[in-house]
Amino acid sequence: MANGIINRVKRTWGLWHRVSEKGPVPVDSLVKMNLAPLMGRRDAAYDQAEKLAFTDLFVLSDKQREAMLCRIGDLIGRAIGDTRNILVTLSSPDTLSRERKLLSLLETQCRLIDAIYASCMTDQSIGETREVILSLAGGETLQSMVNYENLLADNEVQLLNFLRELFSASRNNLVRYREYASKSFSKGYAARYNSARDEYGRIFAGVEEDR
Repeated sequence: MANGIINRVKRTWGLWHRVSEKGPVPVDSLVKMNLAPLMGRRDAAYDQAEKLAFTDLFVLSDKQREAMLCRIGDLIGRAIGDTRNILVTLSSPDTLSRERKLLSLLETQCRLIDAIYASCMTDQSIGETREVILSLAGGETLQSMVNYENLLADNEVQLLNFLRELFSASRNNLVRYREYASKSFSKGYAARYNSARDEYGRIFAGVEEDR
């Protein structure tokens, strides 16, 4: 199943990397040609990460929540990589400024996901080794351990709430940024952006359905 998804990604990306059969295309033109599909893939990854972040993660088992956090982090990581590649293609100061702001947001969200994941893993590890720790440290440490586990659990909830707040609070501006970008595209570039976003949206959503 994983190989099938990988092959779909390769086929999809290949659709937007075809070079004219009439002859070589200048490097600058090739870079610019990638802008629309890069934005489409980036936006699809971001939207799927946002969708997953708002699922009820705390009804999941620790292992399932760990896997979901990894998935959200992977999607944000993809969005960061594409945004960095997008920045290379840009020359407009306004567009550069918008994309740099977005990159800062993505990097902050990535760090939050790392912190949430660390809290989840530490809490899980302490729970799994509680009896061993108590046998070594003594029963008097039990209350301290319980307090620490509660602190980690609360920290995980608060960090996740802040991550969700960043998604919600920035949504209107991100929609506006996408509108600016779409207005600057030619008809052909706009079609490539929409095609990439739709296809990658299906691919990223398909990963969750295949789990």
